Amino acid sequence: MECLIETHTPAGWKRIGSWMPDPGSIDRGIAGGGRWSYDVDWVVEHLDETWEAVSLALPMGFDSVRLAHWPSFLVDLLPSGMARDQWRSLLHLHNGPTADWPLLEHAGRAPVGSLRLAHARQWIPDAVRGFSREEVLGHGGQFLEFMREAQATDFSVRNDSPYSAADTQGAAPKYLLTQDRNELWWAEGTLPDDRCQKFWLVKFPRGRNPIDRTILRAERSCLEIARAWGLDCAEGSTWERDCLFVPRFDRIVEAAGVRRLGLESLCSAMGVAEYGARFRHAEICNAIARFSTDPASDLLEYLARDVLNLALGNTDNHARNTSFLKNGRSIRLSPLYDVSPMELDPEGILRATRWDGENHLRPDWSLVANTLSAWVDRQQVLLCMRGLAASVRELPVTTLRTEMPTEAIAHCALRWNQLALDLESAA
Repeated sequence: MECLIETHTPAGWKRIGSWMPDPGSIDRGIAGGGRWSYDVDWVVEHLDETWEAVSLALPMGFDSVRLAHWPSFLVDLLPSGMARDQWRSLLHLHNGPTADWPLLEHAGRAPVGSLRLAHARQWIPDAVRGFSREEVLGHGGQFLEFMREAQATDFSVRNDSPYSAADTQGAAPKYLLTQDRNELWWAEGTLPDDRCQKFWLVKFPRGRNPIDRTILRAERSCLEIARAWGLDCAEGSTWERDCLFVPRFDRIVEAAGVRRLGLESLCSAMGVAEYGARFRHAEICNAIARFSTDPASDLLEYLARDVLNLALGNTDNHARNTSFLKNGRSIRLSPLYDVSPMELDPEGILRATRWDGENHLRPDWSLVANTLSAWVDRQQVLLCMRGLAASVRELPVTTLRTEMPTEAIAHCALRWNQLALDLESAA
């Protein structure tokens, strides 16, 4: 019983190591122990290249490592939320820890980032087709089921290739799709690299409630506001007929082929294999300072992102919604993603990550400056806060320019003046 992990290199997919769970702990899922081992050839070839480790939490070495739980990076590769439900339905699994190992065996063939599960579920290449943009838009959150049924009809054979599009995380329906040069859309991993033109994350509203549509539509506006603030954002997304098309930043199409960049959540980098883990901002800042190749810039970026979260009602600011992007020896915060006014969600999404001294969504920004001063000049932090206050004061104009839904503006605008005052009063 072994899970082999591969990483993508310029020479193709290469084995980097394996996870061997304890047989007696399989039913405990990600909480079960076992041993992680790097492939010896990989270590020999990359011993002086520490950035080539499978995870920031697992430095390279020749000896196997005993862990009390699954390696944290594996949780990044497992589908969660609605994607997990779709995989469980395919595999006829009950929800709970006992489903984790079967999911690890079958899912994760083409997740985000540069890693994949080598033994994940295969598909039949000759029984795969692409889909038009109209088909993507027309079938909404049921697009995966439509792909599966369409391919079964076209090829008269069972083919689970659409499920590679569901190797995602999060509660809402979202699919990893690849666009070819003929403007057809394919499930991630089913299109040869030499035919790939662009990689997308395509998202649909979480449910049928009109507020779900508002929240997803607002995500495009939030990202454009972040861009106006000077934050690190990828190429702009597109909203069309209740569907958000988000260009991916972990795939680069080059003349020589597709380059897959490493992507690891902050939760994984901190070695935590747990869903719903809660952290303080200080813990996450410590991880950024430890692993980033430009910690001062990334810490100020992280500060600005959290001010944006507060200004726009994004309470879903947990440690899997922030990641490191690995590009060679560069390890930096990835471009911003998954930011939307989740306070509007009727389920009541509480703010996941808070600053020490934060009270009722109002951090003590002087204490925040003290926290960050362990790694960044304190005056530089305060200067950043002054600039962020000015950006907050511009939100009445910026939100309109970026077509933020009026419901979201009405909800969030009530706090903008106080947030700006609090930032300006930090000393």
